[in-house]
Amino acid sequence: MWHLLRTKQHLNLYKPAVLFFLTIYIVPILPTASGSSMPPPHNMQNVQKDNHKKPMGQLTPKNAPTTTPKIPDIAIAYAGKIPYRFGGESTKKGMDCSAFSKMVFEQAGITLPRTARKQAEVGRRIPTNDLLAGDLVFFDISMRRKGVDHVGIMISKTEMIHCVSKKGVIVTPLTNWPYAPKVGRRIMTTTR
Repeated sequence: MWHLLRTKQHLNLYKPAVLFFLTIYIVPILPTASGSSMPPPHNMQNVQKDNHKKPMGQLTPKNAPTTTPKIPDIAIAYAGKIPYRFGGESTKKGMDCSAFSKMVFEQAGITLPRTARKQAEVGRRIPTNDLLAGDLVFFDISMRRKGVDHVGIMISKTEMIHCVSKKGVIVTPLTNWPYAPKVGRRIMTTTR
């Protein structure tokens, strides 16, 4: 179905009305290969490592948009279940914010760089007041250095899920987060 929409000249998937329709009405009802509407998330240890390089922020051929689970749903499944550990990449021992976003996107078939700073260079830059569920949102929270050093995944227009010290993976309303978003990035536009 998605390939038909992409070939029609009169549809522009970047128009907000079309995006809203697709993400709210079409994507939730698309079946996966197994027949269910959403495959369960799996541990990071079970993620297959691809030996061949794929472009950052691109869908893999085996996970075309019709089978890609929604990013927020994958992320929310980990709320309260992963502790924080700087530089960590384990669901059991802990991980940091960028490892969490990388893991979630990998489960949807999208490769992201390892650090928040590098992730902030992938995808399409969008104004922070236009953030949608599935977008990445970046912050400068360090007093020691300038630049992006924290990333969250938007689960709605007003809430993000991220991995923070002392709390691990949590959902935070942007209004309750003491830092203003620096930049937003849209990695994929057809499935949220």
